Amino acid sequence: MPFLIETLYFHYFLQILSFLNQEFLVCLCLVEIQNQNHQCISRQHRRIRHNFSYKSLLSKIKAPAKREGIEVIEVNPSYTSIIGMLKYAPQYMITKDIAAAYVIARRGLSKEEKIPGNYIKFLNALTVDELEELKEHVKKTVKNIHLKKKHLKEINKAIKLIQSLEMSQEGG
Repeated sequence: MPFLIETLYFHYFLQILSFLNQEFLVCLCLVEIQNQNHQCISRQHRRIRHNFSYKSLLSKIKAPAKREGIEVIEVNPSYTSIIGMLKYAPQYMITKDIAAAYVIARRGLSKEEKIPGNYIKFLNALTVDELEELKEHVKKTVKNIHLKKKHLKEINKAIKLIQSLEMSQEGG
């Protein structure tokens, strides 16, 4: 049964690809798929991730695209959601996922993203005390242990960075 479903999806993918090629598609941007070792919750989820063939998926996408004359560009997906959420979602009033797709497409076109000036001003105005308050807020409100741990680790990194910058400014 899984093979039948996979074949059916592949057939639909080929139809969509040929339609887009006839209409307006010049290239196809793919995020670089990596077998990242995320913490998997269940045994079944770990088994599914282990048996998934990333190279097979990429070849199944690249081969028909090449046959249709569509260029395939692999794009690094890091921080696309954050950039999209901060920069494009408010600007165009779209969801963060669509904004992340917009960032991926821009990366496919070799466009660089710059941090908006108001965010730089905000980051420069951050103090250690504000980050300590944020840390206490995260400890109280975030229920997921793993997420809480991740957020606290990032806040601690930011605190250390700000403290080291303050020390270098005092010394220099």
